[in-house]
Amino acid sequence: MDPWSTLNEYVPCTGVLLELTRSKVVDIFMSQNMIQPATAFLLDALKDNKPEQAHLQTRLLEMNLMNAPPVADAILGNEMFSYYDRPRIANLCEKAGLLQRALEHYEDIADIKRVIVHTNLLQADVSPTHRGDGCSN
Repeated sequence: MDPWSTLNEYVPCTGVLLELTRSKVVDIFMSQNMIQPATAFLLDALKDNKPEQAHLQTRLLEMNLMNAPPVADAILGNEMFSYYDRPRIANLCEKAGLLQRALEHYEDIADIKRVIVHTNLLQADVSPTHRGDGCSN
């Protein structure tokens, strides 16, 4: 039995209170620098991809971008979440060296120009459709 599913199943609250409870669980993990268990917990808790989970989606991506960029890259690559703070995550992707992910999230042309000058660090299959502004060839 998965302990995270069990915790999610038996937490005696709903809605916003449940999100606050989940946030407190993550606080406990993070206070002990337990990134991997916090990530596993949140991946399970956020699997429904709901708008009210935006803060926790952002937090999951933030903690992985700051501590385990390859994990954040994989999460973003799986397109599991829709409601996180895209500008914040774009900035953290850039700082973590995930320039392609940053370009996928940035919408401001100044940000895109700043990142695009590092084209030597981007994957060869990057195309204009990855810019985040909806433009295509």
